[in-house]
Formats: sequence, structure tokens, C-alpha cells
Amino acid sequence: MIAGPPDFDVTVPAAVVAVAAGEPLRPVWVNQVGGMTFAVGEPPGHHFLKWNPRTSGIDLSQEISRLEWAAPVTPVPVLIDRGAAEEGEWFTSRALPGENAVAERWKADPATAVAAVGKGLRRLHDTLPAEHCPFSWSLDDRLAKIEERAALDLIDPATWHAEHQALNLGQASRTASCTQGRTAPTAASSSRPDACDCEMLAPTQISTSTAATGMQESPVVAPISCTS
Repeated sequence: MIAGPPDFDVTVPAAVVAVAAGEPLRPVWVNQVGGMTFAVGEPPGHHFLKWNPRTSGIDLSQEISRLEWAAPVTPVPVLIDRGAAEEGEWFTSRALPGENAVAERWKADPATAVAAVGKGLRRLHDTLPAEHCPFSWSLDDRLAKIEERAALDLIDPATWHAEHQALNLGQASRTASCTQGRTAPTAASSSRPDACDCEMLAPTQISTSTAATGMQESPVVAPISCTS
């Protein structure tokens, strides 16, 4: 399964139902590890609720930290509330203007959508102070996180891609290291600017406005960073 809008019936976690407090819920995104995003309420006053099960290996507090770090320099969803239940964690955020870049409208116009997302990525690279980024996406740190999760028995190889299910955890870690051109993890990559972990801020929302150009009005597509 590839992350994207669900094309199947979604079972809404009990904690999500409780947080929505009777407001309409619409699933808008699911990922490969059980994470889900819901639109709560009706436009224009709706907001989003992002949910991750504890087994996903994803810590939503890390995403919140990145949103708060980037907020002064780029459009990101504004946090409303956050919480956790026995089976997972969640946060709610305000809706941003625009449409998801994989909405039917933009899938029918990939040239415009891809150009807008590329423009957004360029803007992120130019705007975010990556040299002062407090987050790491280095191989060393990711392998350390895997070891932490393994110690807590939170890794299930049965959920891996079929190509990798024959590997045990040690083999998978060594494969990851060799893929990066190394035979064992070192501390060398942890301070590289390009190891800054800001991938959660990649632009996925396209905002369309209108601007006068001579006698015509033409759409102006602006990329917005959005994780919801």
C-alpha cells in the first residue's frame, strides 16, 4: 500500500471519535503503518486530526516540534490540541487554504501540480535555517531509533515490504548501512546540514488564487507546507 487518500472503508479509532466530539469525520489520508488523518467538521470551519497507532514507530511529538520550529518562516498547520490514548496518539491542527496536491483536480493537471510542489520545496530549502536545524535524519540516528524500538519489541518484520521480510533485524540494519556506502554506522553524518530532518514539512498543499494579467485573469498556484 502507498500512502494516500483511502479508497477503502476506514475503521475510526475510538480515541478519534472521542476527540471529534460528535463532529463529522472524513478520512483524507492513510499511510503504510496505520497512521490516518481526518477532516473534522465542515468547511470552512473544519480542522484536521492526525492519528498514529503506538505500533507505527512514528512519534507525533517530533512532527509537532518541526511544525513549531518552521512556523516563523513558512506556512504550516497551526496546532490546536494534542493527546494520547492507550492505542495511539493524535494532534489537531487548523486547515490551510488550498487542496491536496494529489486531489483529482491536480492529478488531471500534473504539470502544474509538480511545478508547484517543486517551487514549494525550493522555497523551503531557501527559507528554513537548515544550518541551525535541531533535528537529525542521519543514518546513525535512524539506526539508533530502530534499536530503541527493537528493545521495546515494537518492530514486527511481518509488516515489512515482502522484499525484506526474509531479513532479521541485524541483517536489515546492515543492509541500510551498506546502502549508504558504509559497512557500519559512524557519527560522521550527524552534523551534516543535509541530514536535517525536515521531510515532514514537504509541501503537499496547493493554494490557488487569481491575479490580473492584462485583460485576463489567470490562476496563480502557490505551494504550502502541510502535513495534514
